[in-house]
Amino acid sequence: SESDNIASKLVVRTKRRQVIASKEHRKKYDWLQPGELLVLFSRRHWIAYLRKGVPSFILLAVMFGLAIFGAVIPCIQICIVIPTALLAFVTLMFFIWGTIDYFNDWVVVTNRRVVHQEKVLFVNEWRKEAPLEQIQNVNFETTFLGRWLNYGTMVIETASTSGVIAFDFTTHFDKLYGAITEQR
Repeated sequence: SESDNIASKLVVRTKRRQVIASKEHRKKYDWLQPGELLVLFSRRHWIAYLRKGVPSFILLAVMFGLAIFGAVIPCIQICIVIPTALLAFVTLMFFIWGTIDYFNDWVVVTNRRVVHQEKVLFVNEWRKEAPLEQIQNVNFETTFLGRWLNYGTMVIETASTSGVIAFDFTTHFDKLYGAITEQR
């Protein structure tokens, strides 16, 4: 039909796509102000996820050691099964906590500000933000391993009361820097 042909020729402009995306994000980011659009969202590098998982990996190694020890000495298996089961539960809890903690930390660039959120499950939550017009400098600090794996610490210096916003294990610094300078 003719209406299907017209609909296929319509093109949504880039700014309209941002508005559509911002409506979807408004429910998730209730702190967005009216007219504020989400430009770029970034989590920490996957190395930060591994760092959060270190306790789980250590407990997993101890658990396997206990299981092997219980298999070699059959007469004390019941004494090994209970601690191994307890360690398996604690390992699972550490893994779940580390995963949730990793996904709760992010940095967002909007058309008005840069927002950094840190949330530690059951402990605390804070959000630091800097209006784009008050950002004076954006730096990226890294180490040898960080250069090799493409991560580092993004440091945003502002003239506002927030002072400095530092986001460690940042990945894709070029995209973040580009989004901040483009929006300014």
